[in-house]
Amino acid sequence: MRNNTSGARLILFATLATLCIGLGGAYVVHAVLRPGSAGLLGPPDGGKAVFDIARDGQGKTLVVFENRASGPDRGQVAVWDINSGEWLRTMMPLTCARVHYAGGHGLCLALDQDNPAAFAAYVFAPDTRVLRKLVLNGLPSRARVSPDGRLGATTVFSSGHSYSDVSFSTETNLVDLESGMVLANLETFSVTRDGSPFKSEDFNYWGVTFASDGQRIYATLATGGETFLVEGRIDSREFKILRENVECPSLSPNGERIAFKKRIGVESWRLHVLDLATGTETALAEERSIDDQVEWLDDARVLYSDGVDIWAANADGSGKPEVYIGHAQSPGVVRPPVPSG
Repeated sequence: MRNNTSGARLILFATLATLCIGLGGAYVVHAVLRPGSAGLLGPPDGGKAVFDIARDGQGKTLVVFENRASGPDRGQVAVWDINSGEWLRTMMPLTCARVHYAGGHGLCLALDQDNPAAFAAYVFAPDTRVLRKLVLNGLPSRARVSPDGRLGATTVFSSGHSYSDVSFSTETNLVDLESGMVLANLETFSVTRDGSPFKSEDFNYWGVTFASDGQRIYATLATGGETFLVEGRIDSREFKILRENVECPSLSPNGERIAFKKRIGVESWRLHVLDLATGTETALAEERSIDDQVEWLDDARVLYSDGVDIWAANADGSGKPEVYIGHAQSPGVVRPPVPSG
């Protein structure tokens, strides 16, 4: 729910000036425009893109992520080819705090270049051209794009800067990426629990994940000090509560399982996978507290960031987590289109 007081905004942006704002756990906002850079105005060299996901990545499975390696490209969007294991090249000139890409559209949450005291969501094309901008009402937290690239979800802290803050408040919006129109604030959805209406003034939503049908979504609902997994439909603007203690859900490519973080302490989470058909929960081999929205690499493995590197772990809880891409975060897997017929 919104709580955009002038005092809270002033504190947020004064803190941002120090370039060290925490977003819970290891996540730190670093959406800064480098001095002299083209920022988020569009690709350099007269509009010529450095890398085109659709053209240069054709037929490949890619990971789009935020580069955290030291150097002039720190904070910029980069691409990893999972088959060759190679860093293809940095995608100029996007510099993001959060990034996600799917189905021909990307979302980049960053400083508003027209107003450095605010933040914006930038919708970008496969060649990284910025197509449109949406002003955000708070501090960037999560971004997701639907598998078909038509819809996006943005989550910001409208007060507070961490999910462990007692007074935190979020705003999560669904966006039509083709038009740039905000379709709905999730707080306008109705909610049922065990078939009965469920409502409270302290509802907060975050961690949206989209099903492949273009209408079904899952998200986290927090109220009364508890968190719930909710499933809903965009067309009917309705949610139903499925389960307690689920945060930042991420639906597997086959739609059968949800990876999520489960709170096990005041500021501690353990990554789990939920089988939607059986209700069985499986703890992943990652034993550290991870404050991130997991991304599925495929139906057997997941990716996540510890704030320093992107790690991979088996979704069945077996094996040992390994660094997948060093000095990186905010992974988004781009899969080649499935041939029709």
